[in-house]
Amino acid sequence: MPRMDGYRLCYEGRANQRFCDHPFIIYTSIYTSPGDEKTGVDVGTDRFLRKPLPASEIVAALQEVVTKPRQTHADAIPRPVGLELMKEYSETLVRFSSVGVVKASWSR
Repeated sequence: MPRMDGYRLCYEGRANQRFCDHPFIIYTSIYTSPGDEKTGVDVGTDRFLRKPLPASEIVAALQEVVTKPRQTHADAIPRPVGLELMKEYSETLVRFSSVGVVKASWSR
């Protein structure tokens, strides 16, 4: 996602009155450490899944978060420490990966 990673999307969704009670799942192959999972919990994700997973586990997680009642208020999720740093990191990562894609396409 340009300019935003899943953590930021989840945080912004939780901070928005319109979306704060919607379920959020982070499904990642990049952010896989226990600290990454803690950050996901801190920004309000309902489930943190590491790729790859069998489809049955993904479906089970989706069913779980959809059926679980959620009463989150937009102001209930505190702004995580380092969120701006993560935003800058994500933007840099997107910028560099875009350059890599452009270079790869020129070399063909």
